[in-house]
Amino acid sequence: MRPQSPVPTKVVKKPPHAILDGLLSALIVVECIVVVGVLPLDQLGLLGGLLAVVAVAVGVTKRSFCVGGRYISQRFLKHLGDPLKKDVTMRKFTDQSWQLVIHASMTVLELYVLQDEAWWSDTTTQVRKDYLVMMAHHVVTIALVTLSFVMNYLPIGVLVLLLHDASDVPLDLLKMANYLKLEARQGFYITEVLFAIMLSVWLYCRVYMFPTKIIRSSMWESRAACAVPLETWDFTISWLGFNLMLLALYALHIWWTFLLLRLLYNALSNSGVHTAAEVEYEGRSDSDKED
Repeated sequence: MRPQSPVPTKVVKKPPHAILDGLLSALIVVECIVVVGVLPLDQLGLLGGLLAVVAVAVGVTKRSFCVGGRYISQRFLKHLGDPLKKDVTMRKFTDQSWQLVIHASMTVLELYVLQDEAWWSDTTTQVRKDYLVMMAHHVVTIALVTLSFVMNYLPIGVLVLLLHDASDVPLDLLKMANYLKLEARQGFYITEVLFAIMLSVWLYCRVYMFPTKIIRSSMWESRAACAVPLETWDFTISWLGFNLMLLALYALHIWWTFLLLRLLYNALSNSGVHTAAEVEYEGRSDSDKED
């Protein structure tokens, strides 16, 4: 029988810094305005249609996972205390479900786009505690995707999206398994296995491949390695700004990697991934509200 671990001290989550929160939110609004400004009218209509489809898909996904998750939790996970019985846990679970579907579908789409390209193999021949960090990540990512479109850095932009979406898929699965408390022997060690897979994919995609493939190609290989063979912007200021944002994004990757390694240490030294995640990332919100 697994020894009972001490109950961790309840963590009170501090609200994000108001000024930084407002600044990052304003930057996202400005970037959205820029995106609307640089897209042709026909592509704006396409974007609006896609957003509507995504909104419907998100609603359907959340409802489906809510029904399915509640059934599985009540029918098969009673020995774990019906982990989705609380509204707050169910909301987290369903929110993670649509992110999983988005990341998985985008990874498949990006791999489809890349299947006939040599952007990976031969780039030189081609002419919830981390709220503010996540907001900064959104600001940098939106700017990178927008610049990759405007300046025709399409190969780099697609590869950046692929590395992020591919590494987010096991992360989404891990979070959902964690909400279901599928850890240790009674949970068939599913959370532990997913954590090992997630950390391996994360280190490979975001810590190793991002600098060795993306940043190296953008900063040190020829200008033609970063863009398709069409008319492109070749100003030094655009190259500098684009690469500074790549470096900023990599700095965020390193920070998140530190948090993941700290979570791993706490999970090994204390009481498992679920409790360590509550303390390190989620906070003790699951215990704050009852149905």
